[in-house]
Amino acid sequence: MSYLIAATDFSDTSENSVAYAAALATILQADLVLVHSFIFPVMVNDLPLPTSLIDDTQMDAEKKMNVLLKNMQAQHAGLTIKGSVTYGNITDTINNYAAENAGALLVVMGNSNTAADSAWFLSTLKEASHTLSIPTLAIPDNAFYKPISKICLAVDTDQPENLAALKSIADLAQQLNAELHVFNSRAEGTYDGSQEVSTGTMTTLAAANPQYHYRHLADVDEAILFFCSRYQIDWLAILPGKYSFFEGLFHNSHTKVLAQTTTIPLCILQQDEL
Repeated sequence: MSYLIAATDFSDTSENSVAYAAALATILQADLVLVHSFIFPVMVNDLPLPTSLIDDTQMDAEKKMNVLLKNMQAQHAGLTIKGSVTYGNITDTINNYAAENAGALLVVMGNSNTAADSAWFLSTLKEASHTLSIPTLAIPDNAFYKPISKICLAVDTDQPENLAALKSIADLAQQLNAELHVFNSRAEGTYDGSQEVSTGTMTTLAAANPQYHYRHLADVDEAILFFCSRYQIDWLAILPGKYSFFEGLFHNSHTKVLAQTTTIPLCILQQDEL
């Protein structure tokens, strides 16, 4: 059975993303796995952590998980929901779970953009975008689930193809019965058509019947936000990577713009080396 993974730290931000994941799992006819992991700050000496501290933290987290599971199951009676509490790094925990349990479709994470200095890709989300083996959906605080009718896949046609990632977003678009819009901001002019997309990309995306858009706007942030607003996009999907100009979105000047000006969930596709 296919399933979604929703990461939670039991905060208001993750509570919103878990609710989004539950609604999405219902639409996709998939199970939902709630995952929480915990770590402690690095010790300044070589003394091991007391076993009692780990045990007490584990027990406290499991109590919170049980409460969350009970609440979620009451709200989504027809949905199979499981919980997992593990000591360790959250991205390692998710990768290990997905490796041991086949069928993971998507990881859903909360993404607070309320602080003045916040940025989407910093901290856990940035690490997830580089290390998780399955697509990650980042949900802003003020984004609530609604039917997904349009997905924008922002691409850099100068970077190497990542056909596995392209297939994953094409499959999701089909499962959600959503339009797939492939967008690229180019410097040489404004035009539409698929002539700049490789045969491999077109073939991989073909089943989703995508629409291709090429625009000329000097500022990448402006181009993305303008397109998503004009076409009423529900998800923005990107392919991060060292060859992509979207790697620039990991820098503060870009992430602050996106984090503070849009409520669109961001789907980060897996990198080809994973």
